[in-house]
Amino acid sequence: MDKKLLAAAKKKLRLKKLQECFDPNDLESKPTNKQTEVMEDILSTVKVIRSGNQAGKTATGARETVWKFLDTHPYWERRPEWNKEPLTLVVSSEGHQQLVDIWEQKIHPFLDDSDITVEKDKGYLRRVIHKVNGNKILFIPHNSNAQKKTQGLVCHDFWIDEMPSDKRFVDEALERVQSKQGQLRLTFTPTVINEDIRIWCDDMPKALGRVYILSRLDNPIYADRVEELIAKYEGMPEAEKRMRLHGDWIKPQGAIFDWDKGRNYIPLPDSYNKGWEHIYGIDPAYSGYTGYVLFARDPDKLDWWLIKSGYIKGQAPSDLVVESNKIMEGYNIVRKVYDPHESAFYKEAAKLRIYYTGVYNKTGRKAALVRNLQEMVMSGKLNIARGKNDEAIRELDSAQWSETSDGRIKNSTKYHILDSMQYVVDNLPPAPKKKTQRQMGYYERIIDEHEKQINKDTRQRQGRIKVKRNNRRWKK
Repeated sequence: MDKKLLAAAKKKLRLKKLQECFDPNDLESKPTNKQTEVMEDILSTVKVIRSGNQAGKTATGARETVWKFLDTHPYWERRPEWNKEPLTLVVSSEGHQQLVDIWEQKIHPFLDDSDITVEKDKGYLRRVIHKVNGNKILFIPHNSNAQKKTQGLVCHDFWIDEMPSDKRFVDEALERVQSKQGQLRLTFTPTVINEDIRIWCDDMPKALGRVYILSRLDNPIYADRVEELIAKYEGMPEAEKRMRLHGDWIKPQGAIFDWDKGRNYIPLPDSYNKGWEHIYGIDPAYSGYTGYVLFARDPDKLDWWLIKSGYIKGQAPSDLVVESNKIMEGYNIVRKVYDPHESAFYKEAAKLRIYYTGVYNKTGRKAALVRNLQEMVMSGKLNIARGKNDEAIRELDSAQWSETSDGRIKNSTKYHILDSMQYVVDNLPPAPKKKTQRQMGYYERIIDEHEKQINKDTRQRQGRIKVKRNNRRWKK
């Protein structure tokens, strides 16, 4: 046979196997049942793969991107309204180097170089275009300024590998596929958690999408090495071991509030009423992110509750004063606390004869304020009313210590409810003293002294009788 024909036949066979295999470095490879289940899901707008390390999450994401790029996906099809328009696919990861690794190891090996054009900008990988069908893959890191890079973009598929630091990037990515009714896909191991993304994934409506869990133990390459793999993680904390093997959520490294939700995130007691002593706290922020909290003290047990919390819309100090009054209406408010840095808010409130207590030396005592709240939350001294404090729970669970400033919260400008909680905790009134006995009147004191004298005489007389009896007993 002619060598050229033989080479062409081999190339054609290889391309056919590349189309069918799961790993481009193993032409006989097949996806696992779980990976196949993910790729067969063509109805979900959002598909999330949360997995352990080396469980095949990135390979699954890349395999689908290649199929869509080549217009050869075995399950997913173009929407009729797209006609023959070229597809725009986005691949996003933590940084440029990660994107290069995905391209070189997971995507490029599936493709024929003669069919593609690779474009770079200042040495950075930007996009790959298919010469025949016109489809293109855009490469966008989801680090700094990532959200701005995607604004105005319209695409048919958006794949995010590894968890972004800001959920707004996920929201923006979803917005980018909405007009075309495309798909948003996320693949990550939760080594670093963005609490907003965790809540979004856990509360995913079925109408929007599905979350898939891939275990490292499901990867065929570990089929004969399960015991060896498990032994590798012996001695590691159970939570981290399960995260690395099975993709379980884990508290972020440096988490400030490692508290017991089962003990203190509970429904309000039946005895609660608005007549309890309440303290209102507010962190005015004229950027539109004003956080507030409402604490109350149980008059019987004397423990504290976070009754409700949230954010107030609006920027003008006068608007914040009005909205605060609406929140406090009907409650027995014994103290109102605010950030004294925002003097305009205090002045607007004072015009209405509403007076707030400022936090003492807030700037110089920032670490102490955080520690005081941490101690109250983690010791169980503060109960949080279930169902009315979702934002507060999110901030408590996601807050981490700053790596650059001792005693401060990382990205603290995002935690205005936590700031309000700190201000209130720093200004809690002392527990009421036990009731003292009523002072007796003049005649009452005379009677009391008389009764005491009678009792004293009675005890002495009984003592003398006892002595006489004992003496008689001994004489016998």
